[in-house]
Amino acid sequence: MNGRKTGAGKYQWIDGSSYAGELVNDQLHGVGHYKWTDGRSYTGEWKNGVMNGVGELTFEGKSTYKGNFADNMNDGYGVYKWLTKDQSFAGYWAAGKQHGLGVLTKGKEVKYCLWVNGNRQCYFEEAQVK
Repeated sequence: MNGRKTGAGKYQWIDGSSYAGELVNDQLHGVGHYKWTDGRSYTGEWKNGVMNGVGELTFEGKSTYKGNFADNMNDGYGVYKWLTKDQSFAGYWAAGKQHGLGVLTKGKEVKYCLWVNGNRQCYFEEAQVK
């Protein structure tokens, strides 16, 4: 009616990036899959053109983040896995940075830690966390 795309569909930009999912008034809105030309991809919820809600962001062959997003950033609970290091962080994020309690796993080693604005503050013993 107003010439803007609304509903489910597919779109490819001139740079080669692509999207398949829901649109509202030409904006990514709802559930969809976006693929950048550098190999990154995101599958999850969108709101007004930005990653917002639950989703999975993949950095081709290097790492993944599954969890909550707000305004295109990791925000809330999520799990980040470094695929090349056998390492992961499961915990809380704020504005794209680790923030709050989390569990850092390196191979078989597990450490409980507190983060503030992306900076590790201290480690806890497992008994202290329970």
